[in-house]
Amino acid sequence: MIERSELSSSIRGMAVLLSCAILAITLTIALTTSWSKQLPQNDSVQPNQFEIKSSVNVVLLQVTVRNRDNNLVEQLNKDNFQIYEDGALQ
Repeated sequence: MIERSELSSSIRGMAVLLSCAILAITLTIALTTSWSKQLPQNDSVQPNQFEIKSSVNVVLLQVTVRNRDNNLVEQLNKDNFQIYEDGALQ
């Protein structure tokens, strides 16, 4: 037979657990609603896609140049290369 104090303690424990669960659910709903209001509404970007825009002054490119005999071509510098982006010389 369960004693009255054990039953009371068990009920208090369940009440605390239930209160924590309700609090967690409430916070989750509140934060989800808050975050969804802060997200920019951009119709051109499909869900699960993202877009990053950035401006940079330097882009490092590592290249290897080989001749017809598959030997490395040495002593090249930046003046030996032209870099294009979307068909435009950079």
